[in-house]
Order: sequence, then structure tokens, then C-alpha cells
Amino acid sequence: MSIAGAMRLSPEDPLRTFSEDEKLPPLPLPSLRHTLERYVDSVRPFVSDAEFANTQEIVKKFEKGEGKLLQEKLEAKAKIEKNWVDKWWLEKAYLENRWALVPFCSMSGVSDLSRVWTFKPGYMLKYASLYLYYTVEMWTLLRSERLAPNRSADGKTFFSMTQWRRLFNCCRIPLPGRDRLDTHFKTEKEGTCPSHVMVACNGHIFLVDAVDETTGSILNPLEWESQLQRIVDEASKTPGQGIARLTCDDRDTWAKNNAHLRQISGENAHYLHLIESAMFLLTLEPDFEPNTPSEVIMRSLTGDYNNLWVDKSLHIAFFGNGQSGGLAEHTAFDGMISVTNSFYTYQCIIENKGVWTGPKTIRELSPPRELNFILNSSMKEELQQATLRQNITRQKVIVIREKFTGFGKSLLVKKRIHPDTFVQMALQLTYYRLHKKFAPCYETATTRAFYNGRTETLRVCTKELAKWAQAMLSSTPIEEKVRLLQIAVKRHDDLMKEAREANGCDRHLFGLYCVAEENKMPIPELFRDASYAKSGGGGNFILSTSLVGYTPVGGGVVPMCLDGYGIFYNMDSDSIYLTISVMRDSAETSASKYFNHLCESFYTIRDLIEFARGEKPKANL
Repeated sequence: MSIAGAMRLSPEDPLRTFSEDEKLPPLPLPSLRHTLERYVDSVRPFVSDAEFANTQEIVKKFEKGEGKLLQEKLEAKAKIEKNWVDKWWLEKAYLENRWALVPFCSMSGVSDLSRVWTFKPGYMLKYASLYLYYTVEMWTLLRSERLAPNRSADGKTFFSMTQWRRLFNCCRIPLPGRDRLDTHFKTEKEGTCPSHVMVACNGHIFLVDAVDETTGSILNPLEWESQLQRIVDEASKTPGQGIARLTCDDRDTWAKNNAHLRQISGENAHYLHLIESAMFLLTLEPDFEPNTPSEVIMRSLTGDYNNLWVDKSLHIAFFGNGQSGGLAEHTAFDGMISVTNSFYTYQCIIENKGVWTGPKTIRELSPPRELNFILNSSMKEELQQATLRQNITRQKVIVIREKFTGFGKSLLVKKRIHPDTFVQMALQLTYYRLHKKFAPCYETATTRAFYNGRTETLRVCTKELAKWAQAMLSSTPIEEKVRLLQIAVKRHDDLMKEAREANGCDRHLFGLYCVAEENKMPIPELFRDASYAKSGGGGNFILSTSLVGYTPVGGGVVPMCLDGYGIFYNMDSDSIYLTISVMRDSAETSASKYFNHLCESFYTIRDLIEFARGEKPKANL
């Protein structure tokens, strides 16, 4: 069976995409003692002895006093809710965030299809049409619940599939203070579901129905190409209204303008509903021809905002030479959902050698429908002002996409080190070499083994890792460097296991904070202590990192902090792909410099491991 075929369930299989969700166990609530111990341990590498002693006293008081009361209230909540953090996390981590989604919040990504496609002018529509066919096929798999449920690496544990319900037909709705997430997706058993796709080109917005009304079958690639050609021909005549650029403002500004659009005309409100309920967004840029994955990601994230309706949960972008990238709205789901979806399309294209081998018929289809909003003078002025504002914000980030080809997953597995742990050791060593200090580091750990689970934070920079990194930059004997590496690796693996079991400290601390806030209690001193922010709390992680799978499909988001890095990586058997982002205004960071030093760290750690295994003589180190 092919890889893509293994992702599909047969109609006879009693298992269904969402059939296991309600059977998943509730999200555990850690003990207060466990969380505080983990938190105190995580603080140590970033503070002085005096600061650490002060933090220890604050934590002791918290545990005996207000922390005990907050924990009791949280335990009561956990008894009646299968996921005690779900609603808070959705609202406070995402919907209440007022930043512009691009470039600061959206996930960007790219698929390398150079194995089967040659990228040159004139190939955009041909490639986009095949890509759309398999993307819509995924939509049909979800509608019929024939996408195999995701599982743990050993295949024994089902993962929550709730986030998949928000991949298609989903949109973030701007509102003052706190947005709303609307999903229009339904399975076939649940009812009808909108089947149109939103296509943006040169500032124009079109709708294309992805399902033939007469037969109920999805459009084939030749039919998609015909429809997209109509759109490009029409859009090339004159620039469109560029309404989409309003979505790229900060959330409160967009909320104000969204409300104004609706007030101007009921027709505008109807158009907004059609956009919000669309399956996904496709953007076409025939005049832009990126040559590298870095250019693709940067264009997707900071390119032509006249086409970017960033509230849509899924956005696919195709460029003039056939290169492709895209965005995903992080509120709706986490990175592995969009990566798995993209990998399905990628694998289908690879397995079919990049060409369509199905029916060559093109049915009589209704032409794409353009949406032309009714605008008054103030809204036209707002569009002009939005352009000026966004010319500033789009310059705020730098993102590169690079490929390390020295080795990949296969060698690391042979060396008996977890590939993710290997990369995390290298990330910390690289940062310490470059900046001569340690970085609080956020690594994503999935909690999807639990009901409606999303993520927990693994605080990577432990005191064990810090001790090893210090030794690496000293004259410490090689044998001691190996010993310290082994200790740091074991500590990381143990903490990852805990985090996946929902026994990290960050979501629990977040829950305790939310309880205090909801009950109008004073914010505890623990959260006001300088050590909390220095160790990454409150969105202050210098390194924001995540493994996004073992396929060529990947992407990332921008840093949490001005002087931080966003580092997201995926692997195949012989390569490690890295998406590294920095803030342009930072005087401390450099994405390209970090990547170059990271490659050195990969070789350094590999050599240490080979020495420990007796595979490399000491003289060669």
C-alpha cells in the first residue's frame, strides 16, 4: 500500500476519523508540588544565586498559601470538564491576541516538490490545479470520515482529531477585544457543508465551487485549470479592490473595519459570510517567481497583502513558476495538522509522478464568481492607510528555509539518540556559542492523546544541558563532555515524556493564573517575580522551537521576542530542514549566522556520540 493510501480508511473499516475522540481520557491536572518543582528547576540556568534563592522562597509561600486555594479551584474545574485548559488556551493564547496575524502569528510553510516538478514560467496553473485536486480530496476524506485517525509513534494510542474539524471551512472573526472562531465544516452524517473555494489574484476575490452540482463529484485538475485560467485572465485586466489587506491589520483595527463593511451594505455582509464559510483560500501570483524555499516562505508571509485573507484557517499560495507555499491560522489548529494535510497532497503528487492520469474530460461548469464589495469614501481611505501601516509591519521579520544535508534521521536512529533530542541539544549549544548565555527555550510537546488536547511546553534549557554546553566551550576532557551530554539527553527525554503526559509545568501555571484572574484575585507574586519572565514565562521564550515531523514538508512561525529565534525543523532519512526566523529590528540575532553555526553543532555532537560508541578515535575530535 502506498503512503497516501495508508492514510485513507476503506469504506468497510468500522474505524472513522472522529470515532475515537469522545473515548479519549480527560486532560490530567498535575499536582501543585510537581509543577512547582519543575518550574523551580527550569529557572536555575537564567538567574543569579540570590535571585534563585528569592524565587525558591516565593514558590514556597505560593504552595502553602494562594497556590493551594487556586489549585483547589482548578481541581473542581477539572472534575466537570474533560479538558480544563481548552477554552482558556483558545481565548487567551489566540483570540485575545491583538497583534496582526501576518507576519506575527500565522504559520507559514512550503513543500519541496522538485522531485517531480520543474519550476519555470507558465507552470503555475498546471501545478496548482493538481495540488487543489488532492487538497479537496482531503476535504472529502474528512467529510466521509475516511481519513485514518492520527496515532502515537508506536501506533497504540489514538490522538484527538478535533483540530481537523477546523482545517477546512473555518475562519477567525475579528471582534473588539476578543475574536471568535467560526467553523462551517460538517461531516456527511452531520449535514451539508459549503463546497466553494476562495481564490484571490491581483486584489480580486473569486469563488469557485469545488464540487460539480450535477454529479456531486469534485473537480478534476483539468477542470480546475480551466477555472483558474478564467480567474487569471479576468484579474489581469485591472487591479482589484484589495479588500483582503484589511485583514492584515492589528485585530482591533480589522474588527472596526469589518463592522463598517457590514454596515455599509447587506451585500457586503453576505460576501463576508461566503468568504468565512469557504473551504480554503488559494492565492495566485503569476508575476512573482521565487527561486528558493526562503523566498517562498517570505512571500507567503510578507508578500502581496491585497490577496491575503489571513483569517482563513488554510491558505495555499502558487506563484508564476509553479512554486508553492502557504499560511495557516494558528488559532484553528497546531502545526502538525497543516503539515499532515500538506504531506497527504505532497505524497499523492509524488506517487503519481507529478501528473494527472485520470479522466481528461472538462464538464460545463459555472464560471467563477467575483465578489465586489460596496465601499464608501471612508473605507477607501482606510484601505490606503492599511497599505501604509502594513508597509511597516511586513518589514519586521526575516525568515529563511535551509536544508542540512550532512545526515538525517536514519543516522541518528542508528546512533541510538532520538532525532528530536539531538536537534535540541544542537540548538542550545549553538545559541550559547553565539551569545555566550543561555536561552529559555519552548519546545512543543503534543497532548493530543487526551480529550481535545493540543500542546504542552517542554522547557528545554535545563541545568543539565547548561552544564554540558559550558563544558563544550572549555578544556573539559572529551570523556567528561560525553558524560554530561548523556545526562542532558536523558533529562530531555524524561521531560518530553512528562510533557506528552500533560505533566509539564506551563499549562498548569497558565491555568492557575487564569483561575486567579477569573476570581478577581490579585495576581500571585510567582508570576510577578523577575525569574518567571527570565525563564520564558509570559511569552518570553528566546527560542521558540518545534519538530514538525519526519517528512520534507515543513514551516514555522516568527519569534516570541524581539531578540529571539523561531526555529522549526523537519527531517527525512538523510536531511534536516530548518525554518529559522528573527525580528529585523534585533541587534543580536541573525538567522543565516545561526544556521551556519548550527550545522557545526550537528557535526560536533555527532562526533561526540561516535566517540562514545567507540566509532571515532579521540585524535580525530
